[in-house]
Amino acid sequence: MTIRARNELTASGYAKDYDAVVTVGLEQRSVSFALEYERTAKKMKDYARIREQLEHEGQIHRFLYIVPDPKLASFLLDCFGKTRAAVYVGLASEFIRSFRDMSVIEARTGSITPLSAVL
Repeated sequence: MTIRARNELTASGYAKDYDAVVTVGLEQRSVSFALEYERTAKKMKDYARIREQLEHEGQIHRFLYIVPDPKLASFLLDCFGKTRAAVYVGLASEFIRSFRDMSVIEARTGSITPLSAVL
């Protein structure tokens, strides 16, 4: 609700109504990213619109999609494969087990890396 209110009621909103904007402390610095929990797939045309929003975001520069299963992860990676934005996809089971150590896949390159390395 906070993000939606900021987007609708102020001139300093985000490009999209993210599920959350998270700020974490890592090694003496604060890092922010947009968090999206994707339970089910949208249509490819919806992800094309979202991709455009992410590429025009001026305040957040990393986007993490958490998904419940590898099939949905693969679909999102296909949808965001040509993005210029820093989009990462990870599994909910790993997110719950260890946020810092979870593996994520970068949509643009397909590289698998610990989340902490890309923040």
